[in-house]
Amino acid sequence: MTGTSPEAIARARRELAELEAELARQTDALERMRRGLPWFAVEGVPRFLGVTGELTLAEVFEGRRQLLVCHLDSGSSCEGCRVWCERMARPEGGGEPDARVVAVTARPLEEALVWAREHGWDHGVLQSLDPSFDQRFGDPRSSRVRTSRGRTGEGASRVVSSFVLHEGQAYHMYSSLTVPA
Repeated sequence: MTGTSPEAIARARRELAELEAELARQTDALERMRRGLPWFAVEGVPRFLGVTGELTLAEVFEGRRQLLVCHLDSGSSCEGCRVWCERMARPEGGGEPDARVVAVTARPLEEALVWAREHGWDHGVLQSLDPSFDQRFGDPRSSRVRTSRGRTGEGASRVVSSFVLHEGQAYHMYSSLTVPA
């Protein structure tokens, strides 16, 4: 805005602040709606492969109450998913203080671990051994989803699923189809 009057700059900043405040209100309302959704019991025993071996969904919680699963797209994921998961894993970010965050992919574990190192992902990385896991808890709309960068691809997703462990039973709380970057 070089050469723009101070009044025009102040007006533009006020308009931006108003839009940001409205976005924050809408995001808060959306998060309240997500948290208010009914839980449903996870049927069957989804299995995963991690660096320590094979795990059930209940074991993935590692004794925590909540589990946030970032569904990876062909061994990669958008930055927004990572940022959102990390924010939700912190109580000050509005998340559950007793949450674990993991990335799950159908790709071989070795490929996912390479991705994790390259992207600075310091949470758990798992290979899903249950082919229906993403179908059941990923994007229910389609296996072909537009990504955050506007590209499409088979299985491309921006999906984070939230699970809770209650009295030994895993429950699916919600899957977020839109992840703020």
